[in-house]
Amino acid sequence: MGLYMLSIIYDEISTRLHQIEFKTIWNNFNLYKFAVYNDSECFFDGRYISKTDEFLANTSILYQGEFIAIWKINEPFESIDFDELTSKIVHEMFHAFQQQSHENRYPNEMEALMQYTYDRTNLSIKLQEAQYLNSFFISGNRRSFDDFLKCRKHRLQTFPYETTYESQVEQIEGTAQYVELLALEQLNESKGQSAWKRLFENTLNPKLTSLSE
Repeated sequence: MGLYMLSIIYDEISTRLHQIEFKTIWNNFNLYKFAVYNDSECFFDGRYISKTDEFLANTSILYQGEFIAIWKINEPFESIDFDELTSKIVHEMFHAFQQQSHENRYPNEMEALMQYTYDRTNLSIKLQEAQYLNSFFISGNRRSFDDFLKCRKHRLQTFPYETTYESQVEQIEGTAQYVELLALEQLNESKGQSAWKRLFENTLNPKLTSLSE
């Protein structure tokens, strides 16, 4: 995929970004600059630039004194869902917003690889938490939310490291995913609702409750 295609992808995303009302998603959240790139080329803020080692993975970076969102294009042009891709770039823009807002509750991922304990009891209670949350969000049952809080308090007392780590992931990645899905709903309500449905289903999948991503 050459630079020309990157510029088309950038324009498709930019058009959709300008359809999103950012401030209705999160207070003081605004549009950030972004880049799309591949293994050797980069298109940033409406122009071609030299790709440097700073452009790695899908994330937000500090580039020339400002936080920006970046996304690596791996798939063929014809297979890109631009609504979903745009919402994911909004996700990365929210990370830029978090960094600019001096968010400091980031989990230590490298430490967690060594210290997070996969305890059967902890994971079972975590799954129970997910079931209570799912019930609360779908039915609005306040008792389910109270039960969730009781489970979370118990886990925090019994498994303080694991629960604290997960809470930090929820704070950073959970809010960014929330913003992503709200953006997707604005772009395409049907796709947004489907994404929410998949998210709720995933929270009840035991294979996905072992360690948050």
